[in-house]
Amino acid sequence: MKIFYGRFFRWIGKKRGEFSFVFALIAVIINLFEKTKSVSLLKIDFSGVFIYLWLLILAGIWIRIWAAGNIKKYKEVTTSGPYRIIRHPLYLGTLLIYFSYFLAIGNDKIGIFIFIIMYLTIYYPRMLHEEENLKKHFPESYYSYAYATPRIIPNIFLIPSALKTSRFSIKEARKNIGFRSLWAIIIIPLIVEFISYVENYF
Repeated sequence: MKIFYGRFFRWIGKKRGEFSFVFALIAVIINLFEKTKSVSLLKIDFSGVFIYLWLLILAGIWIRIWAAGNIKKYKEVTTSGPYRIIRHPLYLGTLLIYFSYFLAIGNDKIGIFIFIIMYLTIYYPRMLHEEENLKKHFPESYYSYAYATPRIIPNIFLIPSALKTSRFSIKEARKNIGFRSLWAIIIIPLIVEFISYVENYF
């Protein structure tokens, strides 16, 4: 049974893009039936919610690009830059972007609930799987790193050290597809705007 669940969640983790889309669609459907109103990210109003949502998007993009420019996959246990303060900064960046989306489309409680379910079923198991691989290939360096570094909630007190040790490389960021997250600046607002348009017919 344990092996089955391990393989099952590993498969979901590999298909995380597709499954994340499913959760995003479920959130839209539920909010449409709840008749909640989405928050426009295109109409500038400088309200607290508007600024907060954009900060989430931009922070997620920045963290993903910064992490992608530091990590050297399959070669080491990366401990520089954002990896100084968190074990999975790439996933943190992705989650922040999704979180902004779930909050923007309507009911906060529904959005947060679906976001948590998505995290627990897709990203958390994926993190555990990647950590197991690091333990297997880099046992000595990984255990000391994991002991001192939180999995998903950043240790903000180590930000100065993260900035000091950062070895950001545009070449590595491009290689690790970090800049792809820039599409969120366009895609998230347009999707939310489309949802708002559809809401008018419900």
